[in-house]
Amino acid sequence: VIDRLEQLGGGIVLARGHAIYEDGRPARMVGVTLDVTARERARQALEKRERRQKFLLALDDRLRGLSDPDAVLSTALEMLGRHLGIDRVGYGEIGPEQESLTGERVWSDGTIRSVASGRRLEEFGALLGDLERGRIIALQDVETDSRTAGSAARAAIGARAALLVPRIENGRLAVLLSLFHETPRSWTEDEAALARDVAERTCFAVER
Repeated sequence: VIDRLEQLGGGIVLARGHAIYEDGRPARMVGVTLDVTARERARQALEKRERRQKFLLALDDRLRGLSDPDAVLSTALEMLGRHLGIDRVGYGEIGPEQESLTGERVWSDGTIRSVASGRRLEEFGALLGDLERGRIIALQDVETDSRTAGSAARAAIGARAALLVPRIENGRLAVLLSLFHETPRSWTEDEAALARDVAERTCFAVER
């Protein structure tokens, strides 16, 4: 009996069938192949939403019991980093002068070194404009991306892949949540949305 899902081109098919026996030996197969791409995509999307919601509920539960801002930050960064399986997560505040990241907190699994604290925003070069407009920046490989290759931003990031999540408050860039990975990585829309949610929740918990 055959009953399995298979990738076929850009779709997903369900193959079902069974053998016809003659004289106790399989002689031929009879079955059907069904295109279940839409159904499987919907199921996968639902599973992703459920995993994301489960993680955010667990994060809220952990942060709710914390009263120290440093504990809030270290907990949120570690949970996000381990959940996504990445190497380093940083959270930095930007002062009113809009010149540098201050009081940056970092969680790392030890795979890549942390960059020096107090990074100046001008080091992000061509990326800064999008960050100041509140746009998430996904860098699959800083060594080949035209926005970072051969620029000071490469050193400011200190990793091969990065997801930069800005938070705008009162019309200005106030917080930067940064996700880093040692090797090139294709960031998904789900990961970007989750990082944005974590940044929001972490900011609220720190302010509280």
